[in-house]
Order: sequence, then C-alpha cells, then structure tokens
Amino acid sequence: MKDRLKKILILELIIIIVLIFFILGERFEFIDRVLLTIEDFLFEEDTNPEIKELWEYVDRDEKDEIKDIVEEEKDQEDIVYSKIKEGLLEGEDSIIIKGRLLGNNRENFFHIVEEVLLDNPEIMYYTSGKYSNNTFYPSYNMPLEEKLIHQGAIGEERDYIISQIIQDNMSQYEKVKAVHDYIVNNTQYDKRHYTDEIIPNESYTVYGVLFEGIAVCEGYAKTMKYFLDEIGIETKIVIGTANGENHAWNIVKIDGDYYHIDTTWDDPVSEDGTDVLVYDFFNLKDTDIEKTHNWNRGKYPICNSDKYNYFYYNDLVVYDYEGFYNRLSGALINGKSEIFLKIPNYNKDIYNIPNTVKKIVTNNPNRININQYAYSINSYQNIIRIYFYK
Repeated sequence: MKDRLKKILILELIIIIVLIFFILGERFEFIDRVLLTIEDFLFEEDTNPEIKELWEYVDRDEKDEIKDIVEEEKDQEDIVYSKIKEGLLEGEDSIIIKGRLLGNNRENFFHIVEEVLLDNPEIMYYTSGKYSNNTFYPSYNMPLEEKLIHQGAIGEERDYIISQIIQDNMSQYEKVKAVHDYIVNNTQYDKRHYTDEIIPNESYTVYGVLFEGIAVCEGYAKTMKYFLDEIGIETKIVIGTANGENHAWNIVKIDGDYYHIDTTWDDPVSEDGTDVLVYDFFNLKDTDIEKTHNWNRGKYPICNSDKYNYFYYNDLVVYDYEGFYNRLSGALINGKSEIFLKIPNYNKDIYNIPNTVKKIVTNNPNRININQYAYSINSYQNIIRIYFYK
C-alpha cells in the first residue's frame, strides 16, 4: 500500500511540474525527459495493469490536460520539422520557428534538424546552423542558385534511372539489389578522403553520385535512401563508425525484416582502379556487421534475419570442406570466371584455396582451362572471392 501511494504521489508531482512549466511557457531539457516519461506512461496504460491502476487515482481533468500537452508536443515537433525541411530545401538563410513548446531548447531543436537531414537526402550543401530567439540560421557551402539547380537535377535523373532499372513485377529484394548495383557500378569512392586532400562538396551528396560519379560514404548512403524512398521501400541512413572512423550506411526493410546495407564497402577501392562489385555487406544482420561497424542501436531497428542476405538467398553458403570442394570444382569445370562463397566456419588451414585449386586441376586435366587465378578473403564476413583467368 505504501509503495502504491508513493507511486501515486510521484505521478501527481510530475504532472504538477509539467503543468507549471507549460503555463510559464518554459522548456528545459529535463522537461523534455519528463514528457517522454509521461508519454511512456500513457502508452502503457492499456497494457500494464499497474500503470492503469495508478492512473485511476489521477484526477480526470489533470489526466486529460497532460495528454493534451504530450499530443501538443508531438504536433509542435511535426510543425517544426516541416518548417525546417521547407526552409532548407529552399535555401533560406533564416527560418522563423513559432511555438512556445519548443522554446530555446537547442538540443531538442538540432535533434529535429538532424532528423530532417537524414530523412530527406535531397537537401544538399547544408553545413551548420545557429538557433536563437525562435529563429534558425542555416549555412550552406553552395550558392543558392546552383544548389536549387542540383536539387532539381537529381530528381529528374533519379526518375529516369528508376524507369530503366526497376520493373513493377520485381520483388522488394530485387528492387533493393538493382539500386545497390546501380550505385556501386556507377560510382567511385572519392580517394581524396585517404590523402587529406580537399573533398568537393558534391562528394557528400546525391548529386555527386548521379552526376560526378564520385562520392564518400555519406553520398552513397543518401543516394540509396533517395532511390528506395521513391520506390516505396523503407530505408534509414545509419550514422556510426566503421573500423573506428566516422561512417554512414543504410538499414532497409524487406518483406517485414530489417537489414544493413553498406554500398560504400561493397564498392572496394582496387589498386589498379578496376571497378569491383561485391555483396559482402548486402543485407547483413546486426551480429554480422558489428564485427566492423558500430552504431547507436537504440536509435535503429533490430536486424536479425539472414533470409535476404545475398549469400543465403542465392545459396552461396557452404558449411564444410566437401561442399567447398564441390562448388569450386563445378566453377572450374564449367568455365566460370569467378566464384563467391560464404563459409561461416572458415579456417584458412582447412579451406586452403591454392591446394584445393591445384587438386581440382590435377584431377581434371582435360576439363579445366585456366592460366592463373586470384583470390581475396573477407575475414570478417568469412567470404571468399576467386577469379579465374584463361
């Protein structure tokens, strides 16, 4: 009984605090946290008997009023979101944000700015901004006229490319793969990132991918989202790190399950400049990509399915040496130019590629015609790639 009374008093106190600050028109970070706590309470009222019982002790008018505040908070953020999006698309240098709920909470405001930028990759060349007295002052690294021309151009180019690579009868997997392949095949990673040279602003954008054919990870990830949004496939841009460096990639939803896709890492930089398309980071689950990538998991959906992983979906996974030998033998005898395989329990001593190739060639002297071969191993994902040359 004492515990229940204590919880009731705490809930009443929270409500009183929120009402006071709402009346005063003040907003502080801890008030935002309180609102989130109350929102959780409201959500759990119908599912948690204990919370439902607590709410029964709260005056109905107070309860209705606090619900109104939470709803107004959501509505206010939606209005702010739309205002920021519109202003950044038009290249405005000052955006007036009206509404007392937001107040001068800079952290909350710039959280919304970040959401706008990640949700709308067509917004380009924004660099930073200041916020004071309900006015947002964004900065850009491209003249307004050129920025607007680029925004219009990427929309037309995207629509044309989609008409060429996407068909109505494609599955979601096939559509995602088509976009992935187009981006990788038509983009080169901007190697100036490795040499500390100045990277053009375009390399961070969709424009860099579609018109310059060059980009860094941000450009790859934004272009993936820009295309998939248009064809109705849920996509998020993930901001995190890879091998300790800042990095961006995507999470996509295919037939109800979420997967990681890193188009940048599926477009490796080769020493001779040859374009290479791989699928090592196409539709990975959390436990696979976490070997090299790190991200705030609380902000993104859980990815725990192998169903549409490229190697599982295309039956390119082998679990023992016999399976490996048979696949490699089949590729050589049938004159294939390459073979990709995923070996979950890969061990270089067991799956010795040079010895296996030699053994297969020796056992089939009149059926195999190769002069040389090359191979690479992704030790993080246990993927081998072997290329044969006649």
